[in-house]
Amino acid sequence: MQSDSAKKLCEQLIHADAEADVIAILQKAGYWDDPNCWRYYGDNQLNWSQAGGQQGRADFALNEKAIISIDAVLTLKCLLEGIDPEGPDAPPSIRAAVAKFIEHGAKLTTSGGRVEDWSTSFRTQVAENISIFTTEAAGSKAHTKPSVNIADMGEGHTPSAFPNTFVSLGKRNKASVAFVQGKFCQGGSGAIRHCGTNKLQLVVSRRHPKLIGAANVPPTYPQDADDDCWSFTIVRREEATANSKIPVLTYLAPLQASEKPRKGDVLRFRAPTMPLFPKGDKAYERAVEWGTLMKLYAYQLKSTGNIIRRDGLLYKLDLL
Repeated sequence: MQSDSAKKLCEQLIHADAEADVIAILQKAGYWDDPNCWRYYGDNQLNWSQAGGQQGRADFALNEKAIISIDAVLTLKCLLEGIDPEGPDAPPSIRAAVAKFIEHGAKLTTSGGRVEDWSTSFRTQVAENISIFTTEAAGSKAHTKPSVNIADMGEGHTPSAFPNTFVSLGKRNKASVAFVQGKFCQGGSGAIRHCGTNKLQLVVSRRHPKLIGAANVPPTYPQDADDDCWSFTIVRREEATANSKIPVLTYLAPLQASEKPRKGDVLRFRAPTMPLFPKGDKAYERAVEWGTLMKLYAYQLKSTGNIIRRDGLLYKLDLL
């Protein structure tokens, strides 16, 4: 697929909210019904027992997505400072990382790294790094579950890094980083079971330009000519069949799939910015040069009313 076509497909998937619309878009592109274009999540054909058997509550699973975004922002700040996240100069805790990279060592109180000590304007400035917002298709009924979007301006990942990051299972990606919360490389998959019937999740990402080829990036991080591209994929659940007795999670990876069935690469394209963040009451209005958007289609939250009410999503995430 050409870069312009890939960008158009990505934009269509971002703006779609109904599962049926997502499937129709992928069918028109020739991907939905071609199993060779779908790679096994974690490169494990038995992944549903691991990915589908995690967090039983939709709000808890969504909170894990927020944690991933926080980790990504702190990791970016660390790398931009020229510090190896796993090295001796890295902060020893989350609070220490917030004090060093977010507050920049400012003596706001006797103890740094606490959001309650920040001024309202500073909170607003920091909050622009991460946004959680809901979207729904026009004309949706009251019982229709909205899509939940998590956008962050963290480190982002390159196309070739997707199999080892966003769609991996059980790898030691952050096990040696003291200042992040996610350690087991499973939090990203815990929310998938709470998506709609087909368990659809969109991932769009671009690596921060200053991290490409940076000396303090781990040497194991994949590097190739497309590192400056935006890349994206859709995760889905394929149901059990006569040949496969259990369901399996797969993700769209159609590049070179004819030569490598079920082992292809994710789609990518070049663009200076992508509108991933909301602005005011409009979704996908604020364009960014790097970062990540995860979209959970038809997410099965118990309450789908106003997310800022006391019984809404914001209050639950604040508690968690």
